[in-house]
Amino acid sequence: MNAINEYLEQEPVLKDCVVCYLQHGDQVLLGVRKTSSTDLGVNRVAGIGGKFEKDETAEQALLREVQEEIGVTLTEFKEMGRVFFLFPYTPKWNQDVAVYVGAKWDGEPTESDETQPSWFPISDLPFNRMFVDNQHWVPQVLEGKRVDAIFLYDDNHQIQESRIEFTDPE
Repeated sequence: MNAINEYLEQEPVLKDCVVCYLQHGDQVLLGVRKTSSTDLGVNRVAGIGGKFEKDETAEQALLREVQEEIGVTLTEFKEMGRVFFLFPYTPKWNQDVAVYVGAKWDGEPTESDETQPSWFPISDLPFNRMFVDNQHWVPQVLEGKRVDAIFLYDDNHQIQESRIEFTDPE
C-alpha cells in the first residue's frame, strides 16, 4: 500500500478551501500571504483564496475570499479541478482545495491585511517563493487544463508522494 492511501485510510480532517488565479493576457495575479490562521504559507507567493465559512459553497467562498483578499468582484471564472494537500505531521494544514481561474472582474486588485497582490508573467512564475507542489500543476491549469491531484508532505514539508492527473476542460 502507498503512503497516500495509508494516510487517507485514517480519515484525516481536511479543510475545504478555494484558490483562484486571475489571468490577464500572459500575466497571472498571485499574492504574497501576509497572515494565516494556521501559519501555513506566510510570506509565500500563492493564488488568491482561503477557507470556506460555515455552510458556504465553493463558489460562495471563492467570491468572498477574492473580495476580502484583493478587493475585486469576480464576474467570470471557471472551476479547474481539485487538489488535496495532506500533512500527516501537521494535520491542521490538511486541505481539499477547489481550483479556479478568473477571467473577468470588477475593480483593481489592492493590498489587504492578508495579501499583497502582484502580477507575474505566466512564463516566469516565482516558484522559488511558492509551495513546491505548484510547479507540478499551476502552469498546466493556467494553460487551460483541469487538475485532480493529491500531494502528501513529509515532516520536512517536502513532497513525499503525489498523484496528478490533467484533463481537457469539458
